[in-house]
Amino acid sequence: MASATTEGERRILAEAPSGEPVDLGDLLDEQRVVSADVIRRLCVGSGATTVDARGIRIKRARIAGPLDLSFCDVPHPLRFEATTFDATPDLTGAHLPALWFRDCSLPGVLAERVQTGEIRLDLCTVMGGVRLLDARIAGQVNCAGATLTDEGGDALSADGAEITGGVFLREGFSATGAVRLLRARIGGPLNCRDATLTNTGGEALSADEAEIKGGVFLHGRFNATGRVRLAGAKIGGHVNCSGATLCNEGGVALSADGAVIGRDFLLGDGFSAAGEVRLLGAKIGGQLNCTGASLTHEGGDALSADEAEIGGTVFLRDEFNATGTVRLPGTRIGGGLNCVGATLSNENGVALMADGAEIGGYVFLRHLSASGEMRIPGARIGGELYLEGATLTNEGADYGEFANKAALYADKIEVNGGVYLRDDFSATGTVQLVGAKIGGDLSCQGAKLSNKQGYALWAERAEIAGSVDFRNGFNATGEVRLIGIKIGGDLNCRYAKLVNTRWADSIALELREATIGGTLYFDVVEVGGGVDLFRASSATLVDDLGSDDHPLGSWDGVQPLTLEGFAYARFGEQAEWSSKLRRRWLTATTGFQQGAWQRLIEVYRAQGQDDEAARAAIAMQNDRVARAGLPWYLRAGRFVLWAVVGHGYRPWLAGLWAAAIIAAFALVVWHWSGMFVPKQGSGSPQPVAYAADTFLPIVNLGQADDWQPTGWVRWIDWSVILLGWALTTLFVAGFTRIVRNE
Repeated sequence: MASATTEGERRILAEAPSGEPVDLGDLLDEQRVVSADVIRRLCVGSGATTVDARGIRIKRARIAGPLDLSFCDVPHPLRFEATTFDATPDLTGAHLPALWFRDCSLPGVLAERVQTGEIRLDLCTVMGGVRLLDARIAGQVNCAGATLTDEGGDALSADGAEITGGVFLREGFSATGAVRLLRARIGGPLNCRDATLTNTGGEALSADEAEIKGGVFLHGRFNATGRVRLAGAKIGGHVNCSGATLCNEGGVALSADGAVIGRDFLLGDGFSAAGEVRLLGAKIGGQLNCTGASLTHEGGDALSADEAEIGGTVFLRDEFNATGTVRLPGTRIGGGLNCVGATLSNENGVALMADGAEIGGYVFLRHLSASGEMRIPGARIGGELYLEGATLTNEGADYGEFANKAALYADKIEVNGGVYLRDDFSATGTVQLVGAKIGGDLSCQGAKLSNKQGYALWAERAEIAGSVDFRNGFNATGEVRLIGIKIGGDLNCRYAKLVNTRWADSIALELREATIGGTLYFDVVEVGGGVDLFRASSATLVDDLGSDDHPLGSWDGVQPLTLEGFAYARFGEQAEWSSKLRRRWLTATTGFQQGAWQRLIEVYRAQGQDDEAARAAIAMQNDRVARAGLPWYLRAGRFVLWAVVGHGYRPWLAGLWAAAIIAAFALVVWHWSGMFVPKQGSGSPQPVAYAADTFLPIVNLGQADDWQPTGWVRWIDWSVILLGWALTTLFVAGFTRIVRNE
């Protein structure tokens, strides 16, 4: 064993065994040089037995040569402070109570499979890798304030290590090269607060499949250039990345696929990621909080949480900003989804994707700004869906004749509460709710929807337990398509503006086969385009017929207008019952629509307004003659029926016609009495009695039997007989209809 050659070595050999610190800072540089063999002499063999249990404590020395304690049993701790190592210490497989390097400078540390109570490298500068692979550490690993550099390699590698305490890479810790904790078991936290990790194009931090009983803290001024990986990790506490900055442009900035996190995952308070944040299949016991975060991955996914399970609420709120897709398809969220005030941008792509997500609470998209498609088809929402004040834009590419680029795509969603698209909600592109099931109201008060090339709102076959509210400034440019919708309450269009004038026959409001359990309010509505109520139904209709300027009210100028098969039980208290206006309403439809007339007649009769029902029935037949495309002879016949008996609804007209014919024929009989030859007796026929006897087929006054007309009067006589039979038949038919209340 070499003897001491420098003052530093002599002092260490003399003083170190006492367990007191040996500070060589007062010596000249050449005297502070200590051979690594001197340190080894005090750690192994007979020299180790003379050392105090407090261990070797050396300060401000320079260790020359490699300190090789590999596979050695060192009975006491080793502590170095402000010491420079010329060569990499090797403690591979060593056993010792503790290993401390504080404010030291080293070319590396080899400690694979080391067994020790604690390792400290705080404030150290290591210009090579620190290797702790498969190490067994009963306490903590503390690298606070250290600087580790191994460009293109591993700055710190502790794969498979078992660490009973925590791992502290904080307080200005800096690593150039990968920090690896693959499959490590850590009994406390992994704390990287304010650390800076740099491994451009590679893994800055890799803790895949690690088991960490405490939390993972990558917060404060934590900065990582390269991937941060927690895939498959099991973490007992929080993952806190609040305020951190992650950069891996064009790739994955943070990956926690399949991770199991016992408490919250925090990415808020100014968290910034250039690259994808991936949480595919992760299980988070608490909330996922990205409040105020900024995620950027242009043309890709900014946040991916496909099939994740989150016990609490997901917060993407308060100036949360994502450039790229936010993906939540199949995600299960025990609480709510809160995106209040967020900005999502992925032009010509998907801004938010939550297909098939299950959300136990509410969904707040209030004051959200989204450029790109918002997708939540098949999602299940336990509470309400709020989009008040949100601005959704997805103009997309030109799809030609008919474009339905969706601003909000929510087909077949199930919402236990209501859906609120109101209070300055704005969408450029289709709001699509096809097949949706909504347990409360669909409220669109004051919303502005625009899709000039297609559907503004598409809720075909949706089921809404409450009401649909389009009132108070609702403005839709493009078709509002509600075919087959089922509404448990009212459909209120009061003060709405519906415009779809792309083609001459474009429909602004499509309600074909819709079912409205309450009232359809169609008053003070501005419509540019058509309204289709084919086979729709509502309990009550309230409109504004009879206004001073526009007798048809909101129906004025609606073209095409389809009311065929539209079923309603009554008009509301504020609606106009006048058959004159209702007849004008139905003659404004596109072509003759018999079913619409019949419904009006039925409503009048059900309310005991038989006179109005008769007027409507007559108007129906007149409309049929005018617009049903009947052959000329049928039109002529219908004209005669209208003139003679009011299409059978005014049989008393036949009596007037009869009286007129009898009077006219009586004049003929009186004036040309000489053309009547008596069959028996002599004299002249009694004019009125003869005319009445001839005209009325079921009345016998004896005059027609006593006199025989001659010459041209005979033709008049026969004509009167035929008219009598015809008018009598029409009268009987009309009277029968009245009796049968048809």
